Amino acid sequence: SALPEVSFRSFRTDLLYPFVLFLASFMLVRSRRGRLALTIGAGAGTLMSLATTIAAAIAPIDPKAHAPIPGVLGWLAWKASDTVDLSTFVAFVTVPLFLVLLTSRNVLYRAAVAIWLVAFAVLGIMSESRTLVVSLFMSLACFVIVLGLLRGKLHLRSVLAVIGVGLIVSAISVEVISRLRLPGPQTMSRSVALDMIATDTRPAIWSAYVGLAKQHPWLGVGFGRSLPSRTYHLDENAEFRQIDSQAQAHAHNLLLGLMLEVGLIGLVVWLKLHIALLRF
Repeated sequence: SALPEVSFRSFRTDLLYPFVLFLASFMLVRSRRGRLALTIGAGAGTLMSLATTIAAAIAPIDPKAHAPIPGVLGWLAWKASDTVDLSTFVAFVTVPLFLVLLTSRNVLYRAAVAIWLVAFAVLGIMSESRTLVVSLFMSLACFVIVLGLLRGKLHLRSVLAVIGVGLIVSAISVEVISRLRLPGPQTMSRSVALDMIATDTRPAIWSAYVGLAKQHPWLGVGFGRSLPSRTYHLDENAEFRQIDSQAQAHAHNLLLGLMLEVGLIGLVVWLKLHIALLRF
């Protein structure tokens, strides 16, 4: 790795922590005490996430700052400035919540879980993360398919209804977030999200990153989504800023990002692992 410290942190935040969270969630829900512990822990985490996001919105700071500004809000905003994508964690944490929502007979529990899930959606809107809201409902659809179809507890009609609701809510959320990302008021006669898709800069971003991938084609520059940007100092690259304000962050493409990080050899290993899982 060109930056071993960044790679090790990415390994912890992107792979190790979500994996441990995933295992712990399903182990804990087997007992009443475990469910209570999981609820308290996940609830505290949700409140911390909301507080951090609100603080980042109230007290905007320089993401490269080496120290927080004074006060609790300043510290929370500083901690929020250099974090990984929330989508992975939300997908894992919400699976036990969906289990309660779909199987519990207690109306109070189901109402509390519904409010909790809305809080995650609010996190996505406040952080202007379109992928978080979509991940929230796609994880629900995947969970319903696994729990319902494979175990015979839900019918195909219920699965299609959940997917339909998820797509509608996701589309509305993407539209709202797209409007929030643009300065000034937008006309209501046209879809801002569709306009952004029509003028999407991703093809240009991919082309620029393909050129970078050719510099280290076999092994890449090291694991970590932000590592290529840091290695090639893209924050200081005027050409990338002209393409899109978020172009310097990462490749905006999973396979291309893997190519940049671990090269062709790592990409082949990744693909073989997924093929083996599908065969299993």
